[in-house]
Amino acid sequence: IAKYSSRWRSCVYAFFKAEVEVEEVGGRRCLVFRCAAKHCKIGSPVLRYLDKGDRSSSGNLYKHARSCWGTEAVEQAQELGDATRVRGTLVANILQNGTITQYFAPAKNSVTYSNRPLSRIQIRYSFRPFAVATDPGFLRLMKTGRPGMYIPSPTTISRDVKITLAGGRLRLSGMLRAYPGRLHFATDAWTSPNHRPFVAFTVHLEVNGATLSVLLDIVEVAKSHSGVNLARAF
Repeated sequence: IAKYSSRWRSCVYAFFKAEVEVEEVGGRRCLVFRCAAKHCKIGSPVLRYLDKGDRSSSGNLYKHARSCWGTEAVEQAQELGDATRVRGTLVANILQNGTITQYFAPAKNSVTYSNRPLSRIQIRYSFRPFAVATDPGFLRLMKTGRPGMYIPSPTTISRDVKITLAGGRLRLSGMLRAYPGRLHFATDAWTSPNHRPFVAFTVHLEVNGATLSVLLDIVEVAKSHSGVNLARAF
């Protein structure tokens, strides 16, 4: 075991018990990695056969960890890097509290700061996004340290947005009409933080071997796209 474990540097090993066993399954020797979760969702260990060329591959370990611990936990472990560090911090905290969110919970009475600009939050909660340009709090936020900064009026912002939208819509329409292949359309519905339900329409196509996804329109609807409302409608 020591010969193999000296090369196990991936963070994914932190999601499995440190005691790895060597067993014979069907006449083949293999390493047995048992999940460290209290209640493993998979229910079976990961077997790594020693007679295969990819015996050092961690692909199956990652697959098991994502299914059992969740993608978010695995991604955070990759950021932490070292398996020993992950096992002693992230994994230990999840085993104790049962959720990854507790690992990121702020300490009691600690000051927290958001990485989102306050202007975005204010615009999201406003029923008239362009009117935020005249809000005293927004102006103070924008002009602090830059008192000479120019803030356009709501009318100017609205006009410029409409001009940009009209030009972009005309160009996109011509591109889609001239496209020789198939166009794939999709819809999505959600409710914004200010309790306004919307439906979005998108188009997806291939351009120069790459996928291109374009938002076509966002429409406000009368009711939220919930299971209850769908059942009533259909």
